[in-house]
Amino acid sequence: MDAQWLMLLVLKATLLLVAGMLVAIALRSAAARHLAWLATLVGVLVLPSILPLAPLRLEVLPARLGTPVAAPVARAVESAVLPEVSRAPEAAPLPAATRSTGSSPLPARFTWPGMLPALIALWAAVALALLGRLALARHAARRIVRSARPADDPQWRGLLHDLSDRLDIAEAPALVMSDRVEMPFACGAWWSTIVLPAHAASWTEERRQVVLLHELAHDRRRDLLGQQLGRLACAVYWFHPLVWSAARRLRAESERACDDLVLACGARASDYAGHLLDILTAARGLGAPATVLPMARAKEFEGRLLAILDPGRRRRGPGRRQSAALLAALAAIFLVVAAAAPSSPPSSHATPSPSLSVASDRAELASPAQAAPPARATRPRARPQPDEPEEGKREDARAEAEDESAPAPPPPTSEAERDRRGMLVRALRSDTDAGVRRSAAWALGESVRAGESPILVAALRGDADAGVREMAAWALARDRSEDVTAALAQALRKDASAHVRATAAWALGQRRRADSAALVAAIADAELDVRVAAIWALGNQRVEAAPAELIAALRDQQPRIRVLVAWALTEINDPASVPALRTAFGKEQDPEVRRAIFRALACLGDRSPEVLDRAAAAKDPELRSRAVLMLGGLGPGIWPWPWPWPQPRPMP
Repeated sequence: MDAQWLMLLVLKATLLLVAGMLVAIALRSAAARHLAWLATLVGVLVLPSILPLAPLRLEVLPARLGTPVAAPVARAVESAVLPEVSRAPEAAPLPAATRSTGSSPLPARFTWPGMLPALIALWAAVALALLGRLALARHAARRIVRSARPADDPQWRGLLHDLSDRLDIAEAPALVMSDRVEMPFACGAWWSTIVLPAHAASWTEERRQVVLLHELAHDRRRDLLGQQLGRLACAVYWFHPLVWSAARRLRAESERACDDLVLACGARASDYAGHLLDILTAARGLGAPATVLPMARAKEFEGRLLAILDPGRRRRGPGRRQSAALLAALAAIFLVVAAAAPSSPPSSHATPSPSLSVASDRAELASPAQAAPPARATRPRARPQPDEPEEGKREDARAEAEDESAPAPPPPTSEAERDRRGMLVRALRSDTDAGVRRSAAWALGESVRAGESPILVAALRGDADAGVREMAAWALARDRSEDVTAALAQALRKDASAHVRATAAWALGQRRRADSAALVAAIADAELDVRVAAIWALGNQRVEAAPAELIAALRDQQPRIRVLVAWALTEINDPASVPALRTAFGKEQDPEVRRAIFRALACLGDRSPEVLDRAAAAKDPELRSRAVLMLGGLGPGIWPWPWPWPQPRPMP
């Protein structure tokens, strides 16, 4: 985690919140606005995990937010070269601030090495405090529910079940009464409970009906889960005022949407407003915990009252199609914002670092100093998912063309560039510090030039440090020559480090024609990460026939391996694997693995009665629904499969 990544995260979260606010302003119904705010907060919550995996790179942000690729490499090699190059043969070393590389002194740089860790620690402390507060509030709500007595009055129970049927709620929530509350509220994200004050026994039939309708509306709409997500977003982004505003709007719109549902069920607006006012004025002492949804709050009541009494207000919420269209639009905005990246400075690749130019004219590498860590590398793209046929075909065609031609990268365009890359090669060959060699391998891997692959191959085969070998394997992923493929296969078979073997398998998975025998042998590796990378690489290569070792891995003890094997067999598309998949489906107990195997059988065209009957009788509703579709002569339906691309580890 670095400052640039944090800046991008905060900027993109702000863009998402602003976009969600504009969409919510354009919507007419409270239910639609609540859905927009909920989707926006969910997008903000998942943004940190999606940001490093964005499938596109839209260079639309200002270039000042980005760090030139050469800058970290320049700092790393500068720290390794300049202290010895600038030193005269018999002169005493100069102070760090005035040490010379020639005729001009190096400028002193003032840094704050502890600022970013301190800010992260402050963020974590406040976030944990807010999460702890939520946990205490949840515990308080549970204590209230445990100490309450069930509302066993037949009038209450009959009214509750009748209203639940009207709202199409399959199972009515629990109904209790407590002396510790004065305001009705609902609690529980999954199994809801409606808590009423003790004096609710004296309420009129009409008030009982509107109160239960309002709280049942929260249960039907799953507002309690949305409330928890909103508070979680506030804990994570406690420093961002727009997140707090979005959480408040989410709660306000959920209350107004429930009010609209009560009015749509036949309640008179004036009577309903009067009941709310009486309940609010009667609740003077005991408040509700922060994790529940009380029926009314003083700070929000004025706006709700005006909305209830507005005769021209739209009460009907969006249907399924409108909700799907709204979510699709917000998802498109989210993907665009997540894929946005800083624009590349035009001079970052053409102008070398002055300190590197001076050093390259002065001397070879000598005793290096500790190198600064290079910037985060860009991960190679993964192939499209199998459920996207047209795009997948285009991507596969491009990949096949790359495998067949594999043109060498263009040579350096200037003498200064050749000097810079020559320094990187020398650092990888001879520097005594493993961190410097690792950084040099990363820098060379960004764009391997002609003649540099043998240097990386030598590092992969002979460097004493496992981190350098691992980085060399990652850097060779884009080179599809036979020598590189053989070196990666050898590393996969014989390297002592599991990280090196896993990265070598991942690099072999980037090419269509690799050493499948080495990947098949790696299925039996003792390390889980190596087996995962090897199975993924076999599925990504699309070999002509499924290896027997891969089919046998359907019996692996790790569910993650069995899921990945099912995906790989789907990609290979070998009909000979269908019997083994049928047997595994009949014996499998893990729900996720059963879904993966059934999907593989469906994609391979298996419509055998034994498989469909077993799926139709399964406890998993998704399996049952898709089996019923297939029994009716249809396909299994749209069934996206998360792309199981293993992340390469050696990102500096």
